[in-house]
Amino acid sequence: MFSAGLWHGLSACQNTALHGLAAHCFTRLNDISAGTPQVSVCGLAFANEEAPQGIKALSLQPVIPTERDTMKLRVLLPAIAAVAISCAASAAPFTLDFENIAPYPNGNNVLIQNFYNGGTSSIGTSGTNHGVSFGNNALLLCLNSTSVTCSNASRGGLAPTSPQGSLFFLSGSQTYMNVAAGFDTGFSFNYVGNFSGSVGVYDGLNGTGNLLTSVSLTPNQGSCPGYGAQFCPFGPAGANFAGIARSVSFGGVANQIAFDDITFGSANPSGPVNPVPEPGSLALVGLALAGMATVSARRKAAKA
Repeated sequence: MFSAGLWHGLSACQNTALHGLAAHCFTRLNDISAGTPQVSVCGLAFANEEAPQGIKALSLQPVIPTERDTMKLRVLLPAIAAVAISCAASAAPFTLDFENIAPYPNGNNVLIQNFYNGGTSSIGTSGTNHGVSFGNNALLLCLNSTSVTCSNASRGGLAPTSPQGSLFFLSGSQTYMNVAAGFDTGFSFNYVGNFSGSVGVYDGLNGTGNLLTSVSLTPNQGSCPGYGAQFCPFGPAGANFAGIARSVSFGGVANQIAFDDITFGSANPSGPVNPVPEPGSLALVGLALAGMATVSARRKAAKA
């Protein structure tokens, strides 16, 4: 027997950045390691017959840059550090909690659209630009509280940072989410549904290209006393994968499944995460700062 739906109103930069500025510098450092007679470090030319070796090029060899080289480093190395910090932030796990997309409570008719993509939802609201856009049938589901009834779903007081909104769809058998810049490592979410569903992660937009991983979803509909909701509580699901993903399909029976706490970069869903620089990015920042200090010291020594 077809149960009541979620809503009664209606029925059924690291790759980019590091392949640019920073990758150019590391390419030159690789040239140095190979012992190329005339090389450059981050665009700086060195004609010393004894080419500096490896990553220690700026600190171990008796190479004194010219004033022009020093100016280049002062301009370029802070930019490398900025790129590293930016990449670290984008690579850290982050979560979409579907809060504040629309006033609470609402009529379950707000399209999410580009709310998380530097644009707006269908009612003109905008959130943090994570570079994530949603398909034309992806809707915001209003979740019940103990004092507000706006749907047939709730987090049941178990998600204090994400209690009011989630993702669902009322038409078709799935909805899509696109991440044009791509993401890696893992993907996860919380969900509740009365029928089986599935989530697929693809390396192309709109569910195209190679399927990197998929998650089969079993019915987990229950109830949360005091919240007036048959779709409650939500349960976790997720998976790790190899490659760069650019879209996710959320599949199931329309008006019978909802998703929340969509987390990028982790197989375990969580609340909002503060970006933490990765070790590789921290090393890049350290290289840039060390390079600036070394050049400054050598210029002073040369003048002494």
